[in-house]
Amino acid sequence: MDDDVAAFAVARALYPALGFGDFTYVVASGNLAGAASMVAVFAPGGLGVRESIQLALLQVVIPAAIAVVVVVFTRLWGITMDLLFFGIA
Repeated sequence: MDDDVAAFAVARALYPALGFGDFTYVVASGNLAGAASMVAVFAPGGLGVRESIQLALLQVVIPAAIAVVVVVFTRLWGITMDLLFFGIA
């Protein structure tokens, strides 16, 4: 959920026309993509599945180029947080 809130912040910073009314949609698209990636047992860590679904959903409210940046950011943000928590543990 945290990376989905960050995704909204990044999307809003890159595309100011994105309204706060789209907050729920952006967060839900990340959550739905994450859930689908867990079901896709053929992809390690849901790699590619999460990004594809999130990209498709985000293109409804933001331009494709910005959606790609947001999707890559959320994946890198998630990896960074995983590494941070691994380092703390």
